[in-house]
Amino acid sequence: MPNTPIYPHMDVSKVIRKKPNAIWERELEFTEWLDENIERLNKTLGTSFTVTAREKQTPTGFQIDLVVEDEDERKDGIIECQFGSSDHDHLGKLITYATAFDADIAVWVVREPRYEHEKAVQWLNESSDKDFYLVTIETIEVNGSEAPLFTPISTPSPVAKDIGDERGEASERELLQEQFWEKLLEKSNDRFSLFKTISPKQQGWLGKGGTGIGGVAYTYLIQNNWAGVELYIDSDSGERNEKIFDALKEQATEIHNEFGSDLDWKRLEDKRACRIQKHVADSGLRDRNEWDQTQEEMVDAMVRFEAAIGKRIRDLS
Repeated sequence: MPNTPIYPHMDVSKVIRKKPNAIWERELEFTEWLDENIERLNKTLGTSFTVTAREKQTPTGFQIDLVVEDEDERKDGIIECQFGSSDHDHLGKLITYATAFDADIAVWVVREPRYEHEKAVQWLNESSDKDFYLVTIETIEVNGSEAPLFTPISTPSPVAKDIGDERGEASERELLQEQFWEKLLEKSNDRFSLFKTISPKQQGWLGKGGTGIGGVAYTYLIQNNWAGVELYIDSDSGERNEKIFDALKEQATEIHNEFGSDLDWKRLEDKRACRIQKHVADSGLRDRNEWDQTQEEMVDAMVRFEAAIGKRIRDLS
């Protein structure tokens, strides 16, 4: 008995991808077609655009390819069409038109998106309250028949907006950090010279060498809810760092007595660096009304910290 195939033979049509000018000779023809067939784009993007104007003139002489309204979202939008590879000129137009006309939505239809422009549209969605779409247009041929195909490349999403919000919060935090260090350095430089060559920075720590040993630095620390000082030991050798740490810890009793309280000794067995730290305040970056007191406590602690540890580090060096 002959073997019978489990599955019958099936003819699967081959899809041939082509440039959009296989259907439209010029970009203007495509724009006119899209005006009359906007539902094709809506089906791809899940939008409900209605075209309200085509080739709309701007006050300065530019032309917007399509002006649309999203009926479901009650938002205004613009569409910029480009038959070639994405370029800076069309990206600039997209942003300019969206901002100049206060559009909520901006759609960029291109033949071929460049990586840099994909990232730019992604960044716009994360950094702006507007919705940006990057969509490709191509022609596909199946069994001798040609049809347009839209493919979304970069689209707005709640996740993208959340990322943008987090970045905005981070930027605000960095600004606060810089302001905090500026005020702290004023107080620190009035007391002693160790940090006089340091400038305010947008980060949670401010470190200065001055120990005589490379990679070993006195450091101010500021977090959201606490502040402190530390000796950060991070030369290019984990073994060397541990030797420095251990040599100082042998003198912990004397150091604590001279400093005025106990320190937190962090050998950090699973890391290269070691820390000797003092938590000096329970208020931090968010407690702006407490900044002055927190900074005074940090500077006072650093003065005592350097006096208790500095001479011992110099002996090691």
